[in-house]
Formats: sequence, C-alpha cells, structure tokens
Amino acid sequence: MSHTILLVQPGLRPETRTYSDYDSINECMEGVCRVYEQHLKRINPNTPTITYDISQLFLFLDKLADISCLVYQKSTNTYAPYNKEWIKEKIYVLLKRAAGRVSVSRFLINQTTNVRQLVKKVKSLTDIIGRVSVCRFLVNQATNVRQLVEEIKKLADIVEI
Repeated sequence: MSHTILLVQPGLRPETRTYSDYDSINECMEGVCRVYEQHLKRINPNTPTITYDISQLFLFLDKLADISCLVYQKSTNTYAPYNKEWIKEKIYVLLKRAAGRVSVSRFLINQTTNVRQLVKKVKSLTDIIGRVSVCRFLVNQATNVRQLVEEIKKLADIVEI
C-alpha cells in the first residue's frame, strides 16, 4: 500500500486543478473511474444506470488537460510522479482483474443454480429409490459434477420425475 495523490486538471485554466489522496494505487485508480462516472452522471442526469467501456474512459482521460499521480516511495521517503499513460495501464490491470472476478462470480452463481436444481432432483430421487442406493449409484457413476448432472438426468428420465 503506497499513499497516492491524484492530480487532475480538466480544463486549461489553472483554477480547474484538483487533487485527491488515496491509501493505495488501486484505490486511486478506482477514484479515477469514479471521476469519469460522476462526469457521465452530470452529462446524463436522467439516465438511471450509467455504463461505459474502457475505451470511453481512456478517451475521457485523453481529453483532460492533465492527469497524473504521485506515489509514495518508502525506500526514498519521496513521491514519484506518474503520467496519464501509466494511469491508463494501471486502470486496465485493475479492470481486467475486476472483470475476472465478475466472471468467476457469474460462474459460481450459475453453478449454485445448477447445484440447487441438482439437489432438488437428488431429493426427489431419494424419496423414490432410497437414499443409500442413490448416493452409491451417483458416487459410482460420476467422477465430476458434469457427469453427476448427466447421471441424475438419466436416472430422472428412468423414474419419470
């Protein structure tokens, strides 16, 4: 965690300069995204949900008169300056990681839904055939979840659930 100061100058006039400080580089990059989101809300006040992609964010950053970061360097007890391109690179990495987490979350949500359906099928089957028989059958027949789902479907077709 390196203390990071974000310096933004949206317009040509020096009076438009602002700064924000953050506990880490990632928090600062999230702050840059929030600056863009606030801009979008200002220009689209009647839009309930704002969406954008990284190219739009980068275009916004390119239109700013200036944006840079100062990142604390513990070893020298100083702040190192970083330019717009560095900020874009860090945002890209941050959003790529976030997208990966979203994909994993969606996968897990889908799997949870499938598992719930699977559990319902298994419960129905256990009522018909008996718990021990179904468990032994499923364990013997399936080596992974996909196979397990297929075996349950086959069994469900046999007993017409």
